Amino acid sequence: MAKQNSKKIGNTFERRVAKELSNWIYGDPHVLKREPTSGATKDVYVGDIFPMKQLEVGQPDWIYHVECKYGYQMFTPTLLNYSIVEKWYLKSLEESFLTDKQRTILMVLNFKGKKGVMLCTNVELNSIYCKSIICIRTNGNAEWVFCYDYKEMLQYRYDQIFVPSYL
Repeated sequence: MAKQNSKKIGNTFERRVAKELSNWIYGDPHVLKREPTSGATKDVYVGDIFPMKQLEVGQPDWIYHVECKYGYQMFTPTLLNYSIVEKWYLKSLEESFLTDKQRTILMVLNFKGKKGVMLCTNVELNSIYCKSIICIRTNGNAEWVFCYDYKEMLQYRYDQIFVPSYL
């Protein structure tokens, strides 16, 4: 029974994040949706959340690979142990290469028993305080992961802070 409840809670978290990001990026709560198979389908897009309706002219392209994680109390990261974040990031990075455009990773993490929701991304955001930076080594390269307070990020206008350097 606990497994079913945790799955339901995780699905609810994904729907909430989809609606929040949809409002934040597009000004419309119905553009982004939770992927019904929780990211298992990788036909057009990868990740837990993506556009479920046609993007209009002038709207930002969908360049994001969004992963949502809820719970995982025993894996809450610390300054010295962030292996679970590293594992999720490397999986997201690998999946991001399955499409041509989804190179910006957004991991929205809510650890059980911890206050606040964390956003980990491979893009440094403008005008917002970065809580920490994680260096993840993969194939001899360093990947920099910037961690922010997700709720704080949503208080800013999307076009003010989320400007990937390669656009």
